[in-house]
Formats: sequence, C-alpha cells, structure tokens
Amino acid sequence: MGKNPARLLAHLALEHQGWLKASKKSEAHPMPWPAGFEPKNSAVFAHNEVFIPLPPSAVFAGLIDAARWPAHLGNAGKIDVRSGGGPDGSLQKGTRYEWSFGEKLKNEVTLFEPNRAIGWVADGTGSMGFHRWILEPVPGGTRLITEETQHGLVPKLSNKVVNPMLHGVHQWWLESLKAQLLTDRAAGHTRHDL
Repeated sequence: MGKNPARLLAHLALEHQGWLKASKKSEAHPMPWPAGFEPKNSAVFAHNEVFIPLPPSAVFAGLIDAARWPAHLGNAGKIDVRSGGGPDGSLQKGTRYEWSFGEKLKNEVTLFEPNRAIGWVADGTGSMGFHRWILEPVPGGTRLITEETQHGLVPKLSNKVVNPMLHGVHQWWLESLKAQLLTDRAAGHTRHDL
C-alpha cells in the first residue's frame, strides 16, 4: 500500500467494501474509557475484532512491538519512541511516541495491562483520540478487540466519512497483525513467548 492513505482507502473500497461501515456505539466493550473519551461523548467511534489462534501473551507481544508496525501496516510511518519505551523500543505505560498513519500523530500509552489491554491517547491535527486494544482469552486463542474514539473539530465536521473509514482501516490493521503473527510463528520467530 505504501505510505499513501488514498491508495489504502481505494484498496479497501475495492477489495474489502464490507469493512467500510460505521460501528455502533452500543458495540463498545464494557471496559471503562478514560474521562472525555467515552463513545457517547465522541464524534468518531470504531469497534473491530478478530480471532487469532495464539495465546494473549503472543498477541500482546506483537502489539507492543511498535517498531514492527510498518512491516504489517504498509501505510504506517516509522515509529519514533520519544521516551519511556522498553530497552528494545517496545511500548509500555508512559511511552511517548510519534508516528504517521496518513498524518503525524503524537501518542502516549496510558493503558497498559500486560496480556490484557493497551491503549494510548493520540493528538492529531484538530483532533484528540483514544485507541485501545483488548485481549480476551478464548478456546484456541485470543479475541482481539480494537476500539477508538475521536473528538475535536475535525472529527465533528467529518464523522460521516471518518467513522466508516476508521472501521475499515482498523479491520485491515487487525487482519494484517494476525497474518504477521501467524507468519512469525510458522517461521519459528519468537518475541517474548510467541
């Protein structure tokens, strides 16, 4: 996909049209949200999920390995960990990092529960958001849920376009992460306990 958001959206529209739909706020996972980022108070909300036949610890290891995001997220720019990352550059509570995914985003990890959940506040142009990943152990693997809320002038003015677009991009991210983790596992690569 390269670094071009328009190419990614065109790909999703052609190959995965069913992913381009708005999530219902009633789909939100019951885990509490940070104050001000609750779906009911946000112009933009996306909820996506996927089953990954790996234990939550392996999936979590893939999520916190932000340096590898561009490997399975072709549209993602290099992750620049500014402070608070692990010795290998992995995300942890308090990590501040910048990256681009169509626009440059400044992020801080504020939710960090190993093998259960990770989330960050993102500051973009004209918007603030909270993106979280929730891992639930299920028979044979992990139910991985990702949710994001956004508020601010840009989401308020463009929510009719952003809501389905964000849902599509998040489903692509989930499917890409799943494929990368399964490829790594098959190749015998280990990170933490992959």
